[in-house]
Amino acid sequence: METLADLRRYWVDIFTIGQSLSPGPNHLAAVLFVPPSQFDTYSRIGEEELRFLQVVSTPLTRSSYPAGECSD
Repeated sequence: METLADLRRYWVDIFTIGQSLSPGPNHLAAVLFVPPSQFDTYSRIGEEELRFLQVVSTPLTRSSYPAGECSD
């Protein structure tokens, strides 16, 4: 929550937060599983208390979503 408050203090308007889990046994294991209810808490605090313009907070959120729209 401190990091979210810092981001807002520096005029960040949009934040995304998700969770990467190990894709298989040959990869590093996840150290902590964040329950979906925690992502709901991040959304609520980000929107209602910190007043971010947009919050995307789910276990499967990926911030690289628009990367496919870039052209070289």
